[in-house]
Amino acid sequence: MALALPSRAYDLQMLGRPVDRARDQGWVYGLPPGITSAQWPLDPVTGYPLMHGFTLLLPEDYRVHGADIVALSFFATAPDHNDGGAPDDPEVREAVLARASHPRLSRMTDILDYDYAALLLTRAEYEGSFAMPPAPLALATAERPRWLDVGGACAFCEAAPPFARKMLGTSPRVDLGETRAISMTPRTCDPMPARVRRTSTRAATRRPATSHITIMSAACRAATISACTNGARTTLPTISAAPCGRASRCRR
Repeated sequence: MALALPSRAYDLQMLGRPVDRARDQGWVYGLPPGITSAQWPLDPVTGYPLMHGFTLLLPEDYRVHGADIVALSFFATAPDHNDGGAPDDPEVREAVLARASHPRLSRMTDILDYDYAALLLTRAEYEGSFAMPPAPLALATAERPRWLDVGGACAFCEAAPPFARKMLGTSPRVDLGETRAISMTPRTCDPMPARVRRTSTRAATRRPATSHITIMSAACRAATISACTNGARTTLPTISAAPCGRASRCRR
């Protein structure tokens, strides 16, 4: 069944409090909902679970995969493994990719060759209980990522500079389930979010500055992109900055 592409963009803001699942649009950090530990995607480089970045309840006009696909969970390489992390081991990669996976898993890499994954979730999955991360592969030899011991929010708070910690509001608890809520508002200045285009410098300077985190519509677009790349390995034009602020990495 063909569905129309979205025609509206949304701004997503990370709030300085844990998620209220009954009224918020999703959450950052914490754990993904409604999947089994076996369906949690592993990093094909290290063999450890990818870190849950966010789960987003899609607005109705972004539910382009069918009425029952209502949310997206996004996973990324752990920050500990970002700047010149573990070397790519073909044996680890083959073992990870041979595992049974979620039926709506999409894997991606950025231009620095770091791994990401997205899961499209049904209503029942989105409303389900939080999943616990699986054990790493027996082949894993990289350093254990900090988030597995203290939670993603706390790991970010420990490593972030003071100005970035303010985005979390209060200090996060040492807990794998610690979250920060996402709110969503329609954007009035971008009538064509689904069209891939270059933004001119002039247009960028006209955009008003905001004090909150603006993820733009990238997260929602990821759900649309995954429809075309489900089961494929895709390179997306994104950049992961190293801890020093440079968009660089050591060769694996």
